[in-house]
Amino acid sequence: MNIFGIDLVSSKGAVMYDGSELTFMNPEQLLEFVTQLYPATNPQNTLISWNAPLTGSRNPKLLHFQKGDFSKRDIEGFFTRNWRPKNEPGLSYKAPEGISVTGYANNPHWPITRRLFGLPQTGPWDTPPEALPFTLVQDPEQDLDPGRYIAEVHPPLAIWLWCGGPKRERNWNYKSNQTVRDELWEELSHTFQHCYGLNCPDFAPRSEYELEAYVSWVLGKLWADQNPSVILLGDTRSGCFLIPDVDGEVSQHFSRFIRYRNAKI
Repeated sequence: MNIFGIDLVSSKGAVMYDGSELTFMNPEQLLEFVTQLYPATNPQNTLISWNAPLTGSRNPKLLHFQKGDFSKRDIEGFFTRNWRPKNEPGLSYKAPEGISVTGYANNPHWPITRRLFGLPQTGPWDTPPEALPFTLVQDPEQDLDPGRYIAEVHPPLAIWLWCGGPKRERNWNYKSNQTVRDELWEELSHTFQHCYGLNCPDFAPRSEYELEAYVSWVLGKLWADQNPSVILLGDTRSGCFLIPDVDGEVSQHFSRFIRYRNAKI
């Protein structure tokens, strides 16, 4: 399977890692690259790991909506709230300073994501999912039969979780601090090589976008290879993306959070 990790660079385009090299694409080049994968006759078996929201409101087929449908998904609430199971010990998975998690409606990559993929779907008049050019990865048990797939990923959270997550305090501001980025890259590359047998680029990422594009690729690669260390967290109602499930704790805490959230609706 051909796997492409793509990190968007605001309105300037995107950085892509394809398993061998990093490539910067301006918006026109990104459009050309993606559209060449559209035709149903294209023999490529493809997974795009896309660093932008691909799901939105809980049930876009319905006219009525629930709280948060047009602002923040439950999966983002889990990583932005200092929430713990009541009367139970446990960690909070609220992301620290330096690890950016925003409500999906505030993400600036809406226009290009909708233009390229018809996602996220937000209402009953959207194009039917079966008519979209890429199949959205939305089921933890989804089989990747030959075809074209797209999965949402969240590289900042993946970096945080792979490098210690809530059990570790440190400076996480890799986006603007090259020293922090180099330190995290050293840890990540060691994990990817020695734990997963992946080849890492022989250079340190020069920007947050290069780092996030590579991490996006790793998430897609491990999930496509059915490595249990990466899971699809959530579903289309809560929002979902590929994430490291370190020691199985992330998925357990998230399930408890969803039960709490559903009881409040």
